[in-house]
Amino acid sequence: MKKVIAGFAVLTMYMFSCKETPPIIKFSDTAVVDSTDTLSVVPAADPHNVLIEDFTGPQCTNCPSAHKIIEDMQAANPGRINALALYIKYGSQSTPCKGAKYNFSNDSAVAVQGSVFGGVPSLPIGGIDRLPLGSASKPYLVDYDNWNADVPAQFGLVDSINLSVRCNYNNVNGIATISATVTYLRDDTAAKNLTIAILEDSLIDIQEDPSFLSNYDSNYVFNNVFRGTPTSVPYGDAVAPNIKLKVHGLQYTRTYTYKLASDWNPKQCRVVAFVTRGDASAGRVVYQSV
Repeated sequence: MKKVIAGFAVLTMYMFSCKETPPIIKFSDTAVVDSTDTLSVVPAADPHNVLIEDFTGPQCTNCPSAHKIIEDMQAANPGRINALALYIKYGSQSTPCKGAKYNFSNDSAVAVQGSVFGGVPSLPIGGIDRLPLGSASKPYLVDYDNWNADVPAQFGLVDSINLSVRCNYNNVNGIATISATVTYLRDDTAAKNLTIAILEDSLIDIQEDPSFLSNYDSNYVFNNVFRGTPTSVPYGDAVAPNIKLKVHGLQYTRTYTYKLASDWNPKQCRVVAFVTRGDASAGRVVYQSV
């Protein structure tokens, strides 16, 4: 087994951008350490998990129905579906309801919807493994009423990598240490990128919901809320960028130390990691998510 470790720190503050093709966003106070191993025995491929990127809003009439579809699919397929609720800036539908405590709109989510998905035409709508399963005009976006059919169809995919993620949180200094490991199951020269998403669950606030007489649910439970990322936006960070040929058995680990925002509740946060194609492919096609 061979092992190489390299470390560096990202300490410069970059400005956020909301353009359709924004510059890469890096985050201050984020330290990164890389390491590689070569396994003598290559493991079998793990079952493929499906990533849903759900573009949603608090004043979106049909968004509760879309959330329910995700929840039902997750309950029926434990551990196989990872969902990100992405709150972008999309007119009145993305505006917090009157009296709301939170504004979930997120500059990183805005950058992803513009660069990866080419803009969002309506809410709710979502990407499924960033595959071209949608219409001719928006091939990477799928209407929510098609998710029940399109998501299970991806479970049988056999991936070229395995992916794992682990996280520890220090409640004294508010810093999370997040490590993601990519294991190559066959020789590969294709560029791949890693994205880490920090999500928060069980946030209670106001959501437009036509099932209520007032048209609003003042105790709506918001789950899967995308809060931030230590990785570059919009496409994530390159996997083993200095190794041209990733041989089968190569195991690449990237570890981030990332300070959580003061208004996040770490007890309600969790991490989703996923690997996509590289920058030149606009980060499209998800190889695996965990």
